[in-house]
Amino acid sequence: MNQDSKKQEKIVLANISMIRRRKELSQCDVAQALGISQPLYSKMERGQTPLNLTTLCELAVIFQCSIAVFFMQPDNTSLDLNH
Repeated sequence: MNQDSKKQEKIVLANISMIRRRKELSQCDVAQALGISQPLYSKMERGQTPLNLTTLCELAVIFQCSIAVFFMQPDNTSLDLNH
């Protein structure tokens, strides 16, 4: 994985974690909605288990936001999560 990919992955993971907290959801809540264990979800959120497009789409539904929000630079995450 090149440097740009690693940087983008960190942004996505940080945004997922931030949005989950902003929505006042626990890792257990999200894991349940995804149909996986909390430890597996925790590994996904920390980047220890890869996220795929299907999971990103499912997270967008759970968080009621656009999948594009996950890819925004950290200074843009204050934008409306519905777009």
